[in-house]
Amino acid sequence: MPAALGIAQGFGVVSATAAEAVRELREQGWTRGGVGWGTFAADPLPPSGRPGDGRSTG
Repeated sequence: MPAALGIAQGFGVVSATAAEAVRELREQGWTRGGVGWGTFAADPLPPSGRPGDGRSTG
C-alpha cells in the first residue's frame, strides 16, 4: 500500500490523519510491514468480519 503521505494526498487529508489510519490498520492486524520494506496486507488476515467490528467470520 502507499505511504501515509501518498494516502493523505490521494484522499485529501492531512498526513497525520493518514499515518494514524495506517497505524490502526497495523495494530488491528490488517497490515504488516516496516521501515524500509513497505506496508502490505497481512497474510493471513485477522479473524473478524471487518476492520474494527470485532465480529468473527468463522
